[in-house]
Amino acid sequence: MVSEAVYKEVLLALTYQNRKHEVKDHIVIPLGLVQNGGRLFLICQYQMTHDIRSLALNRIQKAKIVTEKGSYIPVRPPKGFTLQAYLADKPFNEFEDTIKTVHLSFKIRSPEGINDFIEMPFNETQRITMLKDGEAQIDVDIEDSLY
Repeated sequence: MVSEAVYKEVLLALTYQNRKHEVKDHIVIPLGLVQNGGRLFLICQYQMTHDIRSLALNRIQKAKIVTEKGSYIPVRPPKGFTLQAYLADKPFNEFEDTIKTVHLSFKIRSPEGINDFIEMPFNETQRITMLKDGEAQIDVDIEDSLY
């Protein structure tokens, strides 16, 4: 739903849980999707305050395209706004120093599953150790998305 709203340039209603675990409803103008490390963010403008924010996609609890009389409500970025300039001008993740990581370790037997982790690793810290009987152990440090 979020990527559809970005692509179609339409108003989006969402429920978002911030880093303090506060849950609020917002109406936003979607401006773009960006990836920082392994996380995706919606860059958007709050309709009421006109603030431009980056919202972690994993913290969006609900999202719905806003309609009026069955039609989408088209939106445009603020005058002069470009995603490239926004990202160049602002430290993208001002909370970078407070990000916590967790170590994930698991075993997998499926040859297809093992191949998936070889082709699409979590990140650069991922290590795959082949064990007996075709089993593999996956070890990786990942960002704690609940923090």
